[in-house]
This record gives sequence, structure tokens and C-alpha cells, in this order.
Amino acid sequence: GCASSAGLAACSAGEPCPAGELRASLGEPSKRPPDEALLLPPPKRPSVASAESLAAEVARLGAAAEGRPRDVDPSLPRVSLVVPAHNAAWCLDEALASVLAQTYRGPLEVSIFDDGSSDGTRALIEAWIPRLRAARVDCVASGSRWGGDAHAEAGGIGFAKNRAVAQSSGSLLAFLDADDVMLPRRVELQVAALSASPRSLVGGAWRRWPDGATAHHEAWAHSLDEEGLWLHQFRETTVQMPTWAMARATFDAVGGFEEVPAEDLLFFHAHLDRAARAERPLLRVGSREEPLLLYRWTASSMTSTVDRRTLLQAPPPALEGGVL
Repeated sequence: GCASSAGLAACSAGEPCPAGELRASLGEPSKRPPDEALLLPPPKRPSVASAESLAAEVARLGAAAEGRPRDVDPSLPRVSLVVPAHNAAWCLDEALASVLAQTYRGPLEVSIFDDGSSDGTRALIEAWIPRLRAARVDCVASGSRWGGDAHAEAGGIGFAKNRAVAQSSGSLLAFLDADDVMLPRRVELQVAALSASPRSLVGGAWRRWPDGATAHHEAWAHSLDEEGLWLHQFRETTVQMPTWAMARATFDAVGGFEEVPAEDLLFFHAHLDRAARAERPLLRVGSREEPLLLYRWTASSMTSTVDRRTLLQAPPPALEGGVL
């Protein structure tokens, strides 16, 4: 309650202030129970589906789409999915099923180059060609051992990507490793980004498969905003190769991949050497919670087997040319 005017006057005149009046003037500590909201635990972050469950959902969507012709809008850009394959019979089914699951309604083409496989990769590709075409997805395929040389050596991943690009026809290119899986909106979202920024190299957010296999690298990659994608360029590729999409004109301007180890890092720096920062040379679409790709990791993955010294040789020349 309020203190009486007489009591407050006495206090202000220097006389001892009655305890009751003092408490009333200052206000009693609240006896009301604390707000219930303060007693609740902090809200949990939305749960994130595991990579395995995402892969299963993509497989389900791909199976549902099989044999059903896509409703294609020819006014949209033609996108070629560039798929290099080497001894990929164990995983290629999942990658190609993810093509059928795409929400993009423009013309789609799959361009596969079989780089010296000695397993059943060729037979699997040939079985998929009519399945893709039945869904109105064009497909072109070839291989280093398909022309009669049964003992042709594998040329490497840069070699295979260059051959796959050369035989493709899309004005836009999206890269897909044979052991990775696209989430359904991957092509749709990257085409939208390229329509707004046609000179960009557009990457996508990704999830490591299996979950947590390279947790530190995954966290770093997704911590970078657009400025960070540029500023960290001398550390490594700030948008990871299996998620790349670009205009064919961008690919041609660089001249394709060098057919050596670390071909993606070399292309990345060559692209940035040609690009003005104002042109937004690097973009990434999606988020860690809403990835565009399941990026598989195994002990035999190309990114796992390239010597670290090879990777470290590329940044110094790029640093000299781009900064010094």
C-alpha cells in the first residue's frame, strides 16, 4: 500500500521513519509466484532428420516418380547434371533416383561419364537410361572403356567431369558425384540463384552422410556467410564441389578442370581470379538444417585420398596472383 503523507513527511524531516511506513514507501518484496514462463526449460531447437532418413525419403520420392513423365516447362533453362562415375555400381542407383525426385520443372539432362570402371557401372547406367527418359529426363552416357578399349585406365575425376560436360547440352551445369544424393529442391533452388546472379559459382548446403563423419569441417563450411565465402578462399574451397552449379559460360571461361588431383580447388581459384567481387562470384543456397545434398564420406572418397600437401600447393600461387 501507499505510505501516509504524514509518515513520509517525518522521514524527509530527519525523524526516525516508522518501519511500516518505510516498507510501504519502498514497496514490499513481491509475494506473487514467479512467472510460469521463467520456470520452463529453454525451447529446444527443431530436431534435424538424420542423413539416413533423408536418403530414405529421397529414395521413396524417386520410386514414386519413376515411370511418370515430368510436366516440363520448356521456357525454363535446360540443366545438365554432370555425373562422373568410377566403379560406382554400389551407389549410383541412389544418385540417379534422386534425379527423379527433383521438383525442378525445366528441361533436365543427366550426363554420365564412366571413367574406366571394372565393376557393373556400365550395365547399371544402361539400365537407367530408359528409366530416366520415361520420366522425361534426357540422358547421355559414355565411358573410356565403351569404345572397345577394355583396358583403358581411369583418367581421374577432372578428366571424367570434363568429358561429361563436353557431351552435355544444358545452358546450366549442376555437378553430382555418383555416391551423393540430391534433396528434391536442389536444382530448383540453384537455378533460381543463377537466374538472379548468372556469373556466380553457386554451392549448396549439405549434410555429411553418415552423420558426424566430418563434423568439424561441416560446421566450418556452414558457418560462412557470403562475405566469409570470399574471405576464406585461401583456406580451401568455401563452397564444396559436389554441390556446385554454374552457367556453362562460367565453366567455359575458366577452361574446364585441370586433369590433376585437387582439380576442384584449382578451378575454384581460377574462377575467382576472373571474377569481380561485386559480381557475387560465390553463393551458397540452403542451410545446414535444410540441405541440398547428402555428401557421402568413405575412407576411399577422392576428398579423403588426395594428399594434404597437394591441397596446400594451390593457395600460394592463387594468393600471389590475387593479393600480392
